[in-house]
Amino acid sequence: VMVILSSRAFGQATAERQALKSLQKGKWDKAYNQLKEAASKDSTSIYAAYLFARYFITPPNPYFQPDSAYRYGQKAIHDFRDATSRQRERLLRQEVDSSALVLLQHQIDSAAFVRARQINSEASYVHYLTNFTAAARYSEEAVALRDEAAYGEAVKENTYQSFYAFLFRDP
Repeated sequence: VMVILSSRAFGQATAERQALKSLQKGKWDKAYNQLKEAASKDSTSIYAAYLFARYFITPPNPYFQPDSAYRYGQKAIHDFRDATSRQRERLLRQEVDSSALVLLQHQIDSAAFVRARQINSEASYVHYLTNFTAAARYSEEAVALRDEAAYGEAVKENTYQSFYAFLFRDP
């Protein structure tokens, strides 16, 4: 029974290592499939969640998605808090500790804010403020930009109703 368990753990670690190599080489589809395989073997794998977050936040990735990266990053942080010392030691060998998880969350938060600024609409800033609440380093700036975008939309529409809605929605 012990041999089966250890080979299962080795198989998961292998899938995670292969996924990391694929990520580093920019083989996005291959990395995604390897990460799915690793997660299917152990749905509580902190390292797999960490790698999924990195997968979705890596800019050249055509599947770049800060929302998904945030979700996986939050899962990794949550599971890390409950990790045993043995799990933490294993993660440390893979260069993942609380600092790496916090740094990843900051990268995700920054990428989400950049995306909101690129879209530059009231809705994009509301999305950022609503969905990226854990790190939210740019909250104050996002609120100011949201208000500016909402005012710009009211000016563009140039009706009494648009200004009235702006004043009472975003005083």
